[in-house]
Amino acid sequence: MPEKKAYDTKLKKIYEEILAMGVRVKEALKLSELALVQGNGEIARQVIAGDEVINDNEQELEDKIISLIALEHPFAHDLRKMVAAMKTISHLERLADHGVHICKRVDSTIHIPKEYTRHFEIMLSNVVKMLDDALTAFIHDDTRLAKTVAGYDNVIDEEYDRIYEKIISDDRNEITNETLTAIMIMARYLERSGDHITHICEWIVYAAECTHVEL
Repeated sequence: MPEKKAYDTKLKKIYEEILAMGVRVKEALKLSELALVQGNGEIARQVIAGDEVINDNEQELEDKIISLIALEHPFAHDLRKMVAAMKTISHLERLADHGVHICKRVDSTIHIPKEYTRHFEIMLSNVVKMLDDALTAFIHDDTRLAKTVAGYDNVIDEEYDRIYEKIISDDRNEITNETLTAIMIMARYLERSGDHITHICEWIVYAAECTHVEL
């Protein structure tokens, strides 16, 4: 049926654009890690400036999905895929925002000790790995992979707890309150990043299985 073929082509194109947006977000998060660990203000500014492209991606893709729903009136599985796509776009945009917020805390006056950057590196590497696998699960409707990806969030949560335990026990004579505040805020954004990717995985399962799950 020509109409169905045209619809499938449009849907495939939207999925490809969502994947491209996700790759941009992933690269922004990688740069955020460099900016944080190295205290590199130039890289931080690069991430902040690039966020406008991701914001534009979100708006453009949402408009395309709404238009496709209005014109094609999809139902059942196809409609669930559209809803999941909208939710995924929103979570990707929020992930990029978290990277920006981290970069806004990168300052030449704030020196984050190595014992903290080690935890940040673990958190960020797991966030990037989660996002990479979640995008693969999204494109292929792979619910098994989506459920596996959500499990990585436990590692991020554990590192988040370790950072807070270290903050509580740290000698205030060795680290400034300004630095501790920056560390707490950065850790929180990373912890929330894992949650956003977990929510993407939950929507992947919803689209495929027509059931809401808490992963």
